[in-house]
Amino acid sequence: MRITEKDLKPGDVLLYCSNTWIAWFIKRFDGTSVSHAGLYLGNGRVGEALFRGIVENPLSDSIQGCEWVKAVRHSASDNGDDMKPVCKKAKEILEQGDRYAFEQILLLALVCSARRIDYSNYLLKKIAEKAIASAASLLNRFRRKDKEPMICSEFVYRSFDEALSDDNRYAIQLGLHEEEEVGAAAPRLKRRGRLRKRSKQNDPSTCWPIERGSLLDSQHDELSTFSMAKSEDSVESMVNELEGLIQQYADEKNNEGQEFECGAASDDEEISVVELQQMAHLFKDLLAESDMLCAASSSDSAQQVIADFVTPGDLLMSPSFREVGDLIP
Repeated sequence: MRITEKDLKPGDVLLYCSNTWIAWFIKRFDGTSVSHAGLYLGNGRVGEALFRGIVENPLSDSIQGCEWVKAVRHSASDNGDDMKPVCKKAKEILEQGDRYAFEQILLLALVCSARRIDYSNYLLKKIAEKAIASAASLLNRFRRKDKEPMICSEFVYRSFDEALSDDNRYAIQLGLHEEEEVGAAAPRLKRRGRLRKRSKQNDPSTCWPIERGSLLDSQHDELSTFSMAKSEDSVESMVNELEGLIQQYADEKNNEGQEFECGAASDDEEISVVELQQMAHLFKDLLAESDMLCAASSSDSAQQVIADFVTPGDLLMSPSFREVGDLIP
């Protein structure tokens, strides 16, 4: 159902279907149709995490350039509960500043690491290499500057989860993936919905699953001899390079009309799958050491670390929300 700004209430969550090549890739290999999230604060304003920080934007600016934006409403609002605590917490996070998001790159790195992808394709290897290295470089960069990274869906999640300290009426239940085929991937693990508070460890089986045959579905105990190249490129330049690689892959798919044809090698030295696996595990360790996750450490299993990560797709599938309708820019 198509809606307009007047149909929104403060505390509604906005889930964005973007037209970028990165969003196309994430949808292809993870199955989710959304790659960004924001929180409607009322009076035509949206709180969201962008590469320039956790910011408040006009609704019209926020949704510009998207194919559609789905608005969903928490059950607490339908039950008559005031959503002011959620909006208040969101504004507290906004006022803290000094937090930066790079969800496109981070979600792409997660998909490349945790989803089963046929890396016999040269372009897919290059996409994974660039995505994981870029995400790791940004995590290291924020840590050096003592800045806390926070992606869009984490901002929304924490606004609800930390709204009240003495009860969980605003808690978000994460779940329910039915078993399904996503591209060439194996059937996704079924997520069992449950209330998740940041103070508690997740059962890995209930959250973001690592698929069999993925880069993180491997053992790499000795990583001390392997290091990733560091990059000081801007987020914009990283995104532009990844968009170019993904567009090349999409063009190859359209031209050849087959599911996984091996991309043509270039003059660059080609990275091995084992090296990609090592990169994915180092990325997992950096993710565990960041403040983006709760109760995780680099010694945790890959499944435990990735399980504690909230994505826009998690919010879309959460039974805590019901659909309000779609905003069409």
